[in-house]
This record gives sequence, structure tokens and C-alpha cells, in this order.
Amino acid sequence: MATKALPGRAGTLYFSTNLSAATSAMTKTVELRDATLTVNRKTIDVTMHDSSGWSEFLHGIADWKIAAKVNYFSTAAGLKPVVQQLVASAPLSLRASIQSTTALNKALFIGNAKVTKFEKSLPTDKEILGTIELVGTGALSRTS
Repeated sequence: MATKALPGRAGTLYFSTNLSAATSAMTKTVELRDATLTVNRKTIDVTMHDSSGWSEFLHGIADWKIAAKVNYFSTAAGLKPVVQQLVASAPLSLRASIQSTTALNKALFIGNAKVTKFEKSLPTDKEILGTIELVGTGALSRTS
């Protein structure tokens, strides 16, 4: 059956410890094997007697997070700040290029995040993989 689903692309995570850094100043950290960007918007119930028996809601506060499986590069210069920021509990400026285009400056998600989990596996018979989870602090924006 024919589908219009977009094929997967090689994604990358870029980081900077300078929270006001332009995206061009960020360091490539790891290649993504799989990544999930989740954006949630809470709802506020504003149902009242005039709602005619139907629930009514307003948008509330939004939050976002990224969970990714990565190709782990033990010598990657950009990976050191990730581990340091995890230990220091300080936010990172983040550019996640999880897009459906090959253009490196299109459809990027940009925001500040805190690393909440960093894990690496050490198999003896295949590539070293890692897991990283980030929780956004502040707004998430998208380039056109």
C-alpha cells in the first residue's frame, strides 16, 4: 500500500552552555538513533452553568521534553558539557535537528533544557549506545 509517511532522517543534537548562544555557536554532540520530542499543553476547566451541558477548556501551561537513543562517542568534545551540566543541574541551550528535511537550518526545534538522564551501554560485541533525556525549561521554538 502506498504511503505518504516521511522517511526517517539522520538527526543530531547540538548543545551550548551559553543560554543566549545563536544556533550557529552550538556544538554537535551525538548522532541520534531514535528521538521523541513531546510537547504537552495542560487544560484549564472553565465549565460553568452556561456551558449547556458541555465541558469547556482553556489552554494552560505547556511543557516539552526529548528522549533520545544516541550513538555514543566517548571522544566527542560536545559530550563533556552534557555530563557536566547533568552533575551541576544547570540548563543547556539546545538545538535538536529532528526534522523531515536534509536542510540543516530548516525545521529545527530550539530551546533551553536540563539533562535529566544520561546513560550509556557497554556491550562487548557491538557499538556503544547511549540514552539521553532532557526536560525543557522555558519556551520551545521552531525555525521555518
